[in-house]
Amino acid sequence: MSRAEQATSSVEGMTAVVTGASSGIGRHLATALAERGARVAALDADAARLSCWCDDVDGVDAVACDVRDEPAVTAALADVHRRTGGLSVVVNCAALADHLGSEEITVNRWRETLDVNVTGSFVVARAAARLMRGSNGGSIVLVGSQLGRVTQPQRAAYSTSKAAVEMLAKVLAMDFAPWGVRVNCLAPGPVLTDRTRDRLLGHDAATSGGRMLIGRYLEPEDLVGAVLYLASPASRGMTGATLLVDGGYSVV
Repeated sequence: MSRAEQATSSVEGMTAVVTGASSGIGRHLATALAERGARVAALDADAARLSCWCDDVDGVDAVACDVRDEPAVTAALADVHRRTGGLSVVVNCAALADHLGSEEITVNRWRETLDVNVTGSFVVARAAARLMRGSNGGSIVLVGSQLGRVTQPQRAAYSTSKAAVEMLAKVLAMDFAPWGVRVNCLAPGPVLTDRTRDRLLGHDAATSGGRMLIGRYLEPEDLVGAVLYLASPASRGMTGATLLVDGGYSVV
């Protein structure tokens, strides 16, 4: 492979796994990777919601799986690896987003949020890295948030979990470097999806809207370029880093 080919941001011919893919950012990124020639395994615990759109997109296979279930994740990724002959990219979007403050959140909800967002990220990344180790390495992208750096009220568990995800990417980058596996974190700002649109354009507008230096909230499409970069050989010199795509939110 030439130096120019190594630097390309193309994902054509790669096998990618995207978690949290039944809706929102995960669904959009899974579709975008497939449209650019990757073979995509879309993972989500919501089997019904997942299959209703995967069936209509070429290059995407639906895989029902809860990221907290280590045996299930290990088996699912191993099956993808076996069927496709490899695993090049993993984008971990699976997450819970609470809007509860420190006084009102229950310990059970706190644990659930950290279990999905942090433990789930670890489970998926480790299972993927073990498969990538035996091939030519690969790229793992953990999805954090600008709220892991600059928080808001009523984000006790969410902000804590996303700060942990960013540190997790650094730790895993060090641990998996000998295997040729890169691990980076993508930290988006407020993104308009089916689940967030009403809230962001409603009572959260005063809190978040004024911090967007680009003058608008992000759309899922705004994250595609960053994911393609992190997933592809174009970012081959990058690991343990966080790519902040937040429209200037954290600058204010």
